[in-house]
Amino acid sequence: MRVWRDFLFKLSGIGMAIVLAVILAGILPSQTCHAADGMRFIGVSKTYLLGCSTDQIDLKLHDGEKVSVLVSRLRELVFYSTNRPNPGFRLSSYDGDNEGTLYNIKELYTNNPNITIYQIMVSKGAHDENHGYWLIGRYHGKWFKFMSMDNLVTMGHTPNEWHQFESKITKDGKLRIISSHEQRRVDMELEVSWDEKAQWFAMKRIQ
Repeated sequence: MRVWRDFLFKLSGIGMAIVLAVILAGILPSQTCHAADGMRFIGVSKTYLLGCSTDQIDLKLHDGEKVSVLVSRLRELVFYSTNRPNPGFRLSSYDGDNEGTLYNIKELYTNNPNITIYQIMVSKGAHDENHGYWLIGRYHGKWFKFMSMDNLVTMGHTPNEWHQFESKITKDGKLRIISSHEQRRVDMELEVSWDEKAQWFAMKRIQ
């Protein structure tokens, strides 16, 4: 009888250890979960509006790089690094007509990793009709145009029609791009998130 009592006592102890391990696994955070989540949009640090020729702003990225953004005499948006040899970007209206353009620049920040991404929208007229879109930033030591109007066109956007754009960051760290016709009728909503496998941004249509 004593042998059986010892055996049952040990078995009971093993069972309790298994139950405890299962409970702790449910409570403690996974060490691989955060890494698999990949990059997340956290918020908007600043918003800038540039429209007049010679308008200029000076920015500073997470890694300390200094960036200047200005509107040229041709009303192009020139975006370049001031302390690295870099040709920079020249951005303009999607239809090539820069007359009356206004550049809305949102400085977005992310984590995992921490980088600065600039969302740039081009608008014209009193009702902010959209004429261009980009996501640009520095990644792995190089500047990239992560997304442009061409990417939105592949998702069904019609650039020759009247639209307004707006964007927001969701609670789970994704970027929503919302396109509306006149009278604020939403005709397309896209979600931008980080694809950990591809190590690049992915886009899907919500509406």
